[in-house]
Amino acid sequence: MKRSVLLALLIMPVAGVLASDKVYVDLPGGNFKSTLQYEDLKGPQKVPPFSLMRKPVTNGEFLAFVKAHPE
Repeated sequence: MKRSVLLALLIMPVAGVLASDKVYVDLPGGNFKSTLQYEDLKGPQKVPPFSLMRKPVTNGEFLAFVKAHPE
């Protein structure tokens, strides 16, 4: 398979997510292995599926959130 075709096949799913008008993107989860050593965590950890905002939160947006929800 040519490199350009392989690269296109790898980029298409990412391009689809970026072109979406959804505020959140659903991620499948999976196993995570940290490079840090923790006494209470041994081996890969299971991460459940979750949603992530497509647009990063700005410092101002975060400050407004914290002021609105000081708890």
